[in-house]
Formats: sequence, structure tokens, C-alpha cells
Amino acid sequence: MSPRIWVVLGVVLAGLHLGGCQRQVSDKRIQIVTLAEAVKLHEKSKGADAEAVFIDARRSSIFEQGTIEGAINLRPNDVDLRARLDPNLESKEALVVFGQNPSSGVARAMVKRLLQAGYNSMFKSRVKFYPGGYDEWLATGLPVTEPAGDAAP
Repeated sequence: MSPRIWVVLGVVLAGLHLGGCQRQVSDKRIQIVTLAEAVKLHEKSKGADAEAVFIDARRSSIFEQGTIEGAINLRPNDVDLRARLDPNLESKEALVVFGQNPSSGVARAMVKRLLQAGYNSMFKSRVKFYPGGYDEWLATGLPVTEPAGDAAP
């Protein structure tokens, strides 16, 4: 091959590599779950062999005031796109992300961040978005974790 072909090929490959690092995630790729589906997944989030994890994308100060029982607090900036996948998350069948309510932009951003990081694959669609969020969960009387400081003596 001529040197010109090698240069063009190198530029194309470099462009693909750099472009792949900043790929955008379309809302069409977000898998939404209903309250009923979230309840079923919540049952799978209990115990040592839990198959699901609930991810509260709200600020830690809000998370500490109460969250869905067993949820972890994780924000979009906590997911480093350059790092390897977290084995604790990668081992789960479902990562259920929620925010305060359906208008929670940070929860949608968290879902997109997990998708960008590679938590979904060709064979596993583990990232899910529960738009009802904490407000719907709480209003329906489902299990929540209350702040530790509010416990009765």
C-alpha cells in the first residue's frame, strides 16, 4: 500500500476511536420500567445473592433523608468512563436507576452515563430507568429507608 493510504487509514481509525469516547446516548436506548416492574426487581435486590441493585441518582443530602430500601447513592460523575466497570454493578442482572420523580433530569443522565460506560452489552440489557422515582415509591407505601436521626428513642 502507498504511504498516503496508510495516513488516511490512520486518520480514520483515530477519528473512530476519539468519536467513540464521546458518543451520545439517545433517549430511545433507555429502557423504562413501571412501578409494578420495579417492585418485582426490588424483590431481586435483597439478600447476599441479589440480582438487582437500585441506584438513587439524587444528591447525597437528599438520599440521606430517605430512599428506596436497599438503594445505593451514585451520581453521574461517580461513573468514570475511562475506568473499568465496577464488578459489583457488572455482576447484577438489573441496575434500576431512579430520581425524585418523572422530571428528574439527573436520573435520566445517570442512565445515559451507565449506558456510555458499557453496563449494557449486546447480550445483557441491565440498565433500567424507573421514572416514578422516590415520590411514587413513597406514595404507594413501599419499603423505604428513613434517616437514622429520626429514630424514636
